[in-house]
Amino acid sequence: MSYRAGNLQSALTYCVEFACEMLRQAGEFYPFGAVVARDGEVNALAGWDGDEHSRAADLYQMLIDELSDNAGQGEIAGAAIAVNVNMPGNLAAKWPDGIRVRLESAGNAQLVYVPYRLEPEIWWRRLMGNPRKVVMADPIVLNAQPEVFVN
Repeated sequence: MSYRAGNLQSALTYCVEFACEMLRQAGEFYPFGAVVARDGEVNALAGWDGDEHSRAADLYQMLIDELSDNAGQGEIAGAAIAVNVNMPGNLAAKWPDGIRVRLESAGNAQLVYVPYRLEPEIWWRRLMGNPRKVVMADPIVLNAQPEVFVN
C-alpha cells in the first residue's frame, strides 16, 4: 500500500487502519510498520524472521533495527511501527487493549496509544466479511525517546 500525502500523519493513519483490519479478521496482529520515504511517499513495512510462531518482541526489534539502519543512512524521512499492547496502567485508558504506534522522524519521537475493544463475533458479520467490530477510544499521545532516528 502506498500513500502519496507523505508525512507521519499518513503513516499513523495507515498503521491504525491496517491494525483495525487485522483485529477484525484475526483478533490480533504482529508488529508492522510504515516508512516515509525521502520523497514523501508512505509505504507499508513488514517483518518476518522465518518462524511461523514468531515472538512479537523479536519482530518489533527487527523492524527497529532495519529502520534505524535506513535512518542512519539518510534513506528515510520518517517511520511508524504498530504493535498490539496492553495499555499501561498509568494512562487510565478506557479499555485494557491498545494499538501503539511509534512515530519518528529526525528530532521527533512519539508513542500514540489507541485503546480498543473487540465486540463479540456475530455470525452475520462473518458472512459480510467483518467478523469482529473494533471500537476505538481517543488516542493518547506521549513524547518518547527515539529508537529509529537516534543520531
